[in-house]
Amino acid sequence: MRTEETGTDRSGMAWAGWLGIILGIIGLFFLPVWMGIAAIILGIVALNSPSRGLGWAAIILGVIDLLLVFVVGGELW
Repeated sequence: MRTEETGTDRSGMAWAGWLGIILGIIGLFFLPVWMGIAAIILGIVALNSPSRGLGWAAIILGVIDLLLVFVVGGELW
């Protein structure tokens, strides 16, 4: 017996990559710890979509957000 997809295919996960990139960019200026963590999580979710580049970009931006906090010494909290 064959069941049909309910519209939740992998191509619909690109929104997570875009949202992760947006949060990563915002995290460069405002709440870098929280935005960086959110960008990393959304990037990992986006790695399951065909547009894996968006996921990697979100992960990289999230890591940059977190590294800036540690390098600057917490002045961005």
